[in-house]
Amino acid sequence: MFFDWGMLWLLASNYPHPVPPSAGSIIIPSCFAALPYLIRARQCLIMYSIGLKKNCPKRYQHILNAIKYSSSLFPLIVSAYQKTMAGERVAKQLNSVLIILMIINATYCLIWDVVMDWGMLDNPTAVVGQAMGGCVSGPEFKKVSCLDAALRPRLRFGTALTLVVVSIDVCLRYSW
Repeated sequence: MFFDWGMLWLLASNYPHPVPPSAGSIIIPSCFAALPYLIRARQCLIMYSIGLKKNCPKRYQHILNAIKYSSSLFPLIVSAYQKTMAGERVAKQLNSVLIILMIINATYCLIWDVVMDWGMLDNPTAVVGQAMGGCVSGPEFKKVSCLDAALRPRLRFGTALTLVVVSIDVCLRYSW
């Protein structure tokens, strides 16, 4: 959406003439697109520094959240570079780098959604223990299904709808 605002600003500034092909025609909308990620990453770093002063044991989560937002910047940067500065041969080579960066970002954000935002996979050792068919024993491994070990204890909408929501999140994360 912010990319669209940057593009709209660019179009309005050149009205009634078309936007001339230049580096600015890509860089300006890309900077607008990066703005929310930069703001959010900065907020996370500020919260981390507050957590340091208050000696909060969960302050590391703010760094992990800042990394999540920062990982969104790398595809934007590579894409803008690819369209403005790189030659045709280099631009084709950067396609694979861009795809890898997008996969890393989508995976990190998906894991963040599932673990941090939704509270799933709270006890990964229990999930591994259940997935191994009960090969691992100990007091933390109760006799529950692997699905119940992965999901949080209380689900607002039930198991079926939760799995649908997670599946939709997976599809949406990797579709763009």
